[in-house]
Amino acid sequence: MKFSAEKSRLRKAAKRYPLKKMNKRMLNIGRALLLSFILALAFTSCRKFSHYKYTGLVVGKGIDCGETFLIKSNQKINDVDNLDLTYYADQLPNDMKIDGLEIKFNCRVPTASELYPCTSLGAAYSHIVITEIEKK
Repeated sequence: MKFSAEKSRLRKAAKRYPLKKMNKRMLNIGRALLLSFILALAFTSCRKFSHYKYTGLVVGKGIDCGETFLIKSNQKINDVDNLDLTYYADQLPNDMKIDGLEIKFNCRVPTASELYPCTSLGAAYSHIVITEIEKK
């Protein structure tokens, strides 16, 4: 008797909480999580991230430092103080030495051994060393 009562109780519980419904619910949760992951991956991978820190404009050749060109940056570079954000661009590639060329670039402050004397004919601009550069 006990066995049949237990069996009927289990049948009633199975009717209330069928395993199929539980499996479908888990399957739907899994699908939703997978879809969320795919969408998040798609949105983040479609963005075009620029690894260039600065943008600016090639102004022209400076009168102080021989063949060194000047760059006017859109922002302060490496906490180097300058009145109008213009810098001497050391190691600027020849194909980028075009007046008025808009550029994206990375740079660093020159070391003591990289500094060289300039005349004092024009404005005294700080030097930067171009490490990476690309046309904008």
